[in-house]
Amino acid sequence: MTIRARVVASIGGLLFWIGAARISAAADQEAILQQITSLNKAAIAAYSAGDFDKAKSQLLQAVALAKKDSELQTHPVMARTLLHLGVLYVDGFEDNPGGIAYFVKALKIRPDIEVSQALATKSVKSAFDEARGQAGAAASGEAAPASSPAAKKEAVAADDEGAEEKPATKMTAAEKKKAAAEEKKAAAEEEKRAAVDNKEKEKLSKEKAQAQGNEAKERAAKEKLAAEKADKEKQLAETKASHERLQKEVKEKEKLAQTEKDKLAKDLALAKDSEAKERAAKEKLAAEKADKEKQLAEAKASILQLQKEKADKDKQLADAAVREKNERDAKEKLEKEKQLAEAKEKERKSNEEKERVNREKLADGPDLPSHFERPIYCAIPDEAQAGNDLFVHCVAQANFKDKEIAFFYRASGGSLYNSLALEPSKKGWRAAMIPGNRVTGKNLQYYVEVRDSHGAVAAAEGKPSSPNILTLKSAGGSAARVTVTTVKAH
Repeated sequence: MTIRARVVASIGGLLFWIGAARISAAADQEAILQQITSLNKAAIAAYSAGDFDKAKSQLLQAVALAKKDSELQTHPVMARTLLHLGVLYVDGFEDNPGGIAYFVKALKIRPDIEVSQALATKSVKSAFDEARGQAGAAASGEAAPASSPAAKKEAVAADDEGAEEKPATKMTAAEKKKAAAEEKKAAAEEEKRAAVDNKEKEKLSKEKAQAQGNEAKERAAKEKLAAEKADKEKQLAETKASHERLQKEVKEKEKLAQTEKDKLAKDLALAKDSEAKERAAKEKLAAEKADKEKQLAEAKASILQLQKEKADKDKQLADAAVREKNERDAKEKLEKEKQLAEAKEKERKSNEEKERVNREKLADGPDLPSHFERPIYCAIPDEAQAGNDLFVHCVAQANFKDKEIAFFYRASGGSLYNSLALEPSKKGWRAAMIPGNRVTGKNLQYYVEVRDSHGAVAAAEGKPSSPNILTLKSAGGSAARVTVTTVKAH
């Protein structure tokens, strides 16, 4: 083989392997897109069921998968995943700064992205509008506000995953179009569930209208049968009267014939010439009698027919009455079910309102103390109920001019502290809420820090190595939610 032929063969082999690598990369990218889409669907289902930790885990897995391919990091499905994380933080964990941070990331990938109607609560819309403003400010060179410590930590972890992976080949326009269509389909499925309740209500309304229509038809049929029965009874009465009249006429004719016969018998002895007349009269009477008997037989047959028709109408009326009763029973049952459903709905709304008022009272916290000497004042009960949401309230002395107050906590036996950035409340506290699923174990260990505008710790109540202790009661009790109030001295 010549050198030229060898070079051509080598180039051909190289092109073959490059093409094969591109096909393999495209197949891997499609598989990752399908996994990310499935994780988003599962996360939305967990979010709807109230399992926020599960939803968060699945969405972070989707982010980590996208990091394996540099093309997917700016893909529409990545923007949708970050948007779902923002919704979870705002409405699930009640962490507005963390949610806004994810919204900003989603808007940087897709500036035209919108929150689906099924997830667009009032708080989510407000946070998303703020994120849109921050995304615009970042595009014009302005610095965006910092997110919560927890959100920062998770965002850094998500960014680090897959950092060592090599970039894959870029997607084609057709693949991008297909991925965008899949994202749109997922958003449509979210809105589809919101229409389920309306369909159920329409079905109930249709069933009620159908029952009312059947009742009207049965009533009309019953009235028609009653009219027909009255008409038949009238005909029967007229036939009976005619029959009695015919019987009376027959008896009178028979009586008259007998009188004539007697008279003819007497006259036969006196006048034989009257025999022909008597025979003619007798034959006439016999013919009239036969005719009357025929009429009587026909009247009897007519009476029997009318009686049969009357029996049929009576049966139809009885059947109609049974159907009417069944329809009435069904209507009453449907009405009772409707009343029961309305009563349950009213009770549910009442319980929700009571829960809302109670949570607002707990979130507001107690009145601020008039004076305290320590830099950070913490009014904390001796014990709290395990498994219940825990409202945290803090305040620091005014001379600190604090930029941020952070509350760190962990369950007994835990190695790492969770952190909460406390937000201003109506009564002047800095407040936050620890979810009940994190208030576990025999006690809760915590400490509080005040940070100045540079992020440095200006004052603290407790520290990681020697934290404050809050005793937790067994979850078997029925104690109400407990408010932990940490007050920073003025």
